[in-house]
Amino acid sequence: WFKINVDGSVSKNNTKTAIGGAVQNSDGEWLMSFNMVTGMDEIFNFEALAIVEGMKLAWLKGYK
Repeated sequence: WFKINVDGSVSKNNTKTAIGGAVQNSDGEWLMSFNMVTGMDEIFNFEALAIVEGMKLAWLKGYK
């Protein structure tokens, strides 16, 4: 199995958000990470986007 840790943040002037995450294997070893800047949205939406992007990256790398 693998684990995806994600987080999001909002700029001080509330114009942009950023998401990122790290993917680890069952031994807790780092496999890969990602980050991206997104537009403003509700906090739930960009946190959910971080989960989706982390899962897409893991699947593209062959982790299913």
